[in-house]
Amino acid sequence: MTVRPELFQRIVGLFLMMAVAACASPLSDVEQVRRVVDGAAAAANERKLTRLHEMIAPEYEDSQGRRLAEIHGLIASTFYYRRDLFVRVRGADIRVEGDRADARVQVLFGRRRQADPAVEAFLEDGAAYVFDVGFARREAGWLVVEAVWRPVGEQ
Repeated sequence: MTVRPELFQRIVGLFLMMAVAACASPLSDVEQVRRVVDGAAAAANERKLTRLHEMIAPEYEDSQGRRLAEIHGLIASTFYYRRDLFVRVRGADIRVEGDRADARVQVLFGRRRQADPAVEAFLEDGAAYVFDVGFARREAGWLVVEAVWRPVGEQ
């Protein structure tokens, strides 16, 4: 049986790609947390509240005394009343120590224009916030266990 050279090259190329993928290191803890942050912004923009809720640990409690049910309610009411809301992450400083991670995330909130939903307007009713988020490593991955947020410029 003879193998055409171009087919042989494709097969060798495929095996090389598989070998490189198998040797690739798994994502670092920082990269995993960054994916959670980016995933939260994507879920918010897609209005996937269930996905947002799944990113929050059952034992969530923040410095304001809010627990999981209150945060779920806050998320739901925000998206109910702001149907045109969109979110952009503009930076995340992430530190990991063992099974705990802390992230300071800069987030821009804006709204989509009614005439063209693809056009985002930061200057119309937009806001910039800093979120200080605590994560804990669980079997399901990194989950939010606490968060504090404030407008950019406030201490």
